[in-house]
Order: sequence, then structure tokens, then C-alpha cells
Amino acid sequence: MIYKAIFTQEGTSDYFENDELLFTAKTKVHFLNLSSITYLYDNNDISIFAFSEFAFTALFWKLKILNQKLEKKVLIKKKKLEYVLIVDTQVLSLKFTKNPFSYLIANMYLDEKLIGEIRKEYKNSCTIFNFNFSHEFGMEYYFLILFSMSSTGITGDD
Repeated sequence: MIYKAIFTQEGTSDYFENDELLFTAKTKVHFLNLSSITYLYDNNDISIFAFSEFAFTALFWKLKILNQKLEKKVLIKKKKLEYVLIVDTQVLSLKFTKNPFSYLIANMYLDEKLIGEIRKEYKNSCTIFNFNFSHEFGMEYYFLILFSMSSTGITGDD
């Protein structure tokens, strides 16, 4: 399976499995660009997930799930300066690279085991993130949601 996210300059992002749209993320920015609410819509334009973000500095970054209509209930938990997603009893996390020039964006971990990576590419004024999993785990969809929560504010020209 091929998973990817395409970020446009309009501030939306589309998430795909193979070439089938899974969901679209649309963000509304509030309060001097310090807070935002992001809604995830399925391919029928029905809201399936919403979260708010408040970021004053890297030390003060707060995510909160507002509602969800997913197959499995998810929780978020802050660990140091990052958030992890808890699905059932499994912990999903992303470890972002510190090099802004690298095409490797992050490594993906399931219960602290490395299971894949996220790489970026640029095409037609869009930024594309490719999710490369070592094999299918059944949590790929939830990694896309975690990435959408961790990447608020990215546009197609980043």
C-alpha cells in the first residue's frame, strides 16, 4: 500500500491510500496565528475528526481532540515536547528529524518499535509526504491522523 499526504498552498491537505482519498484536513487559524482548529473530512465531506492547537513556543504546544467519528477511539498524550496517539493499547509516535534540508521528515514508531519513515518531495507547487511502512500494521490510517495533528501550518510551498 502507498500512503501519502499532499499539502497545497491553500492550506488544505489530502491524505491518500494508493490513489484513493481517505480524508482532507482543513485548518482555520485564530488569535494571531497562535491557535487553530483543524477538521478532517472523509471523501463524502463528512467531519470525522477535529482538533485544536495552541502554540506559543515549542515549549508551550497544546493539542486537544474536539470530536471524533473514527472506527477506533483515539487519545493523545504529551510526552516531553511531542504528542503520541494512543489507539486501543498501542502507542503511535513520530520522531521528526532536526535537519530542515533533509527529505527524511520523520520516523514512525509503534510501541517504540521503528516501523517506517516519512519523506517529502515537491511537485507542482505542492509538498507531498510519502509514508513508507516496513509492512502493514493496521494502524496506517491513524499514523496519517497523527501526522495531520503534528503538521498544522504546513503549506504547499514549505
